Amino acid sequence: MLQFIRLFFSPILSYFIFMTGSSLLLTVLALVFHDRNISVYWTAGLTCAYYAGYVISAIHVEKFIVRVGFIRAHTTFAALATLSTLLHIFWFNPFLWILWRFTYGVGLAGLCLVTQNWFLHSDSTGHLRGRMLAIYMITMYASQSLGQYLLRFMEIHTLMSFCMVAFCTSLCVIPVSTTKITAPACAHYTIFGLKKVFEISPSGTFGGLCSGVLLGCIYGMYPNALKSWEHSLNEISTFMTTVIIGGMLLQYPIGKLADYYERRCVLMMLVVACLACTLLALIAHQLDCRNVFLLLTLLWGGLTFTIYPVSLNLTCDLVQPNDLLSTTGGLMVAYSVGASIGPFLGAGFMHLWGPQGFYILFMLILVVLGCFVFYRTHQRVGLPVQHQKAFTSLPAGAALTISRIFARIKYRKHAGKSTIKVSGEQKNI
Repeated sequence: MLQFIRLFFSPILSYFIFMTGSSLLLTVLALVFHDRNISVYWTAGLTCAYYAGYVISAIHVEKFIVRVGFIRAHTTFAALATLSTLLHIFWFNPFLWILWRFTYGVGLAGLCLVTQNWFLHSDSTGHLRGRMLAIYMITMYASQSLGQYLLRFMEIHTLMSFCMVAFCTSLCVIPVSTTKITAPACAHYTIFGLKKVFEISPSGTFGGLCSGVLLGCIYGMYPNALKSWEHSLNEISTFMTTVIIGGMLLQYPIGKLADYYERRCVLMMLVVACLACTLLALIAHQLDCRNVFLLLTLLWGGLTFTIYPVSLNLTCDLVQPNDLLSTTGGLMVAYSVGASIGPFLGAGFMHLWGPQGFYILFMLILVVLGCFVFYRTHQRVGLPVQHQKAFTSLPAGAALTISRIFARIKYRKHAGKSTIKVSGEQKNI
């Protein structure tokens, strides 16, 4: 256990510090736009730019990491994120802020890539992988919850919130830069397209797309909806923290459920339960039942955050280990497309129906996803439970980079096999 802590303490502490600031910045920007009466479409543009920067960085930045090494790359990405945060202070211009948000997404993706490579490459046997991924998930959600809680102590109309984010992105350099543990190395990777992934698992791919729409709306538009309902900053902090904590608490129970039952059925149950929680939460808010609304928000967040991991595992059940790289890479693209368009859809619905439009869009997306999965269950027989692989709970943003690492580990064990071939026993599920 001491060796385990020694291997991962530096990168995980650094990741915790950075993600705390990142979570805070996301909500602060949405609230600043709202208070300055900026159109909700500009607020949606912030989230879209962030995911665009993340995807572009995750796909292309690895050559830079190979060239300069992990610790130097980590420092560079942290500096880039700090710079893009501080630039918000000098000019308030929606277009420039969207540009800074894109730059921040590039830096965030680079830091996540360094952390995830460090984690999974440090275990050459794979025996600790489950515990490592569990720690990664808990760290991510705990840091995001802390970042939302810090809103209670922030004054968004001053420089304090931006300085706090810059403080976190600067401080995260210290644990990695001062460690004595040798960082892992990168290897070559390849990715096949989204079309092929959809052919492998239509339900899983569409689930990833819809999950991106839903989570993009939560991160990008939910604070705006709460602000439109005239909730205080403390209340917004509480609700955002509750959503993320719900996502953390339900990961393991839903994962165990997905190991015992056919995963399309689990996905359907998730959609129905999430739809019910969404409707009940809207009703509870309209009736001003605060405690009930808070409890439903906890369940709603937990169910929403587990749609992507279930979709991911549904898709990965149908491919060989060597194909995890390409499969989850394509699923990450589907998620990112959804996360990019989700805030714009949310802005449109809120423009038509006010803050209630946020929940209306949520229910509409869930109904579409549920109908699609139900249709697919009548097209193909599901994979037997005994043939399903162990459930892996991953945040959507981690899927692409972690899948690369799985492929590299497999590549090292089978040196000389230079091609990646999709399983010959594909089933369109």
